[in-house]
Amino acid sequence: MKSEEKKMNVSCDFDNRIIYLYDEINSESCGYICENILKMVSEDDLKEKSEKNSQRKTIHIMINSRGGTVPDAFAIINIIRTSKTPICTYAVGSCSSCAVLILIAGHYRCAYPYSKMMIHQASGRTDLIELKKLKEYAKNIENDQIVVNNFIISRTKISSNLLKKIYNNVTDYYISPTEALELGCIDGIMKTIDELTDNK
Repeated sequence: MKSEEKKMNVSCDFDNRIIYLYDEINSESCGYICENILKMVSEDDLKEKSEKNSQRKTIHIMINSRGGTVPDAFAIINIIRTSKTPICTYAVGSCSSCAVLILIAGHYRCAYPYSKMMIHQASGRTDLIELKKLKEYAKNIENDQIVVNNFIISRTKISSNLLKKIYNNVTDYYISPTEALELGCIDGIMKTIDELTDNK
């Protein structure tokens, strides 16, 4: 099996087109994931031009991550949403914060039975002492939150009112696979590993 691995807990199985995101979402993991998705999409582009009736092979992203930074998450999301090649995303274990955004970005979204998802309001550093910097940083977080909220609303059945209730009532809102299905965060719950196919 042809596979490439990094020191971080993110890897790619090229033969089966599976990317494993089992780490923090940061510039390093983001760069690695985007690079490998683009390689696979480029491969499909070339085949489409040279082979008649060529079909694109689905890319699978397995997610077990507690989240990371909003800009890095949206860099991955931009690649997923603009990909001609279908990309399926899977909540394997913990899928929290920015990781949920990547999950709901998939063209087809699944969760394993004992996985869990979590959404919360954007947060940031607290070591900024200068008032001017603090205000600028708070404004940036506020803008990130607007982008995140709009994306969640556009990709799920979660309304803006429900989001407000969630943010007002709890710090971290955990979602089971069953509830995620009801809320439109995922399209299905995995029953067997055999469901990881190119038929989605």
